[in-house]
Amino acid sequence: MAIADFLATGGYDHHLRRMRRFYAEQVQRMTEAICRNFPEGTKVTRPSGGQVLWVELPESIDSLDYADPRAADLRYRQKVFHLQGRVERFDEKPFVRRFAVVLETQGRLEGVVWEFLFREEFKAVFTTEAGRALVGVTTSGRKVRLMEVGEVVLLKGKCSGRQSRGAVAFSQCERVR
Repeated sequence: MAIADFLATGGYDHHLRRMRRFYAEQVQRMTEAICRNFPEGTKVTRPSGGQVLWVELPESIDSLDYADPRAADLRYRQKVFHLQGRVERFDEKPFVRRFAVVLETQGRLEGVVWEFLFREEFKAVFTTEAGRALVGVTTSGRKVRLMEVGEVVLLKGKCSGRQSRGAVAFSQCERVR
C-alpha cells in the first residue's frame, strides 16, 4: 500500500528527478576535475546513458606511468616534451648561465625541473623581487622580464629523467609561451 501511494502521489517521479540532477552534477564535477588535472590533450566524452565517462589520454602519455614511475623514466628519457605549468620557484646553478625553473606539481612528484641555458642575447640572467621574478639583461643593457613565480608557462625540453629526490628533470629547455 505504501508503494502504491508513493507512486500515485508522484513521490517516485520526484525521487527520479532529484537523483538524475544529483548524478548529472557528479558527472560534471568529475569531468571538470579530469580537465583540470590530466595532461593537456586528454579527451573526455560521456557516452549516452548511465554515469560513465570515457577518458582518452594523449598518445605521449601511457596510463601505466601512473603505476610504475621507474618504467616511465626509462621510456621518456631523452624525448622532447611540451609542458604547461605554474612557476613555483627559480633555482640558480652557480658559475654557469643557467637557471632551473621548478613548476608546481600535484601528487607523487616532488617537482618538475626545467634547466634553461639562456640565449647569447642575454649577458646576464638573475632573479629580482626576492627571487620571485627572473630577469635577463640584453647585450644592449635592456632588462627583460623572462618569467615570474605564479605565472603559467608553456615550456619545451628534453626529459633527463627522474632525479634522486623524485623530481622529473628536463634539459635544453626553452619557453614556448
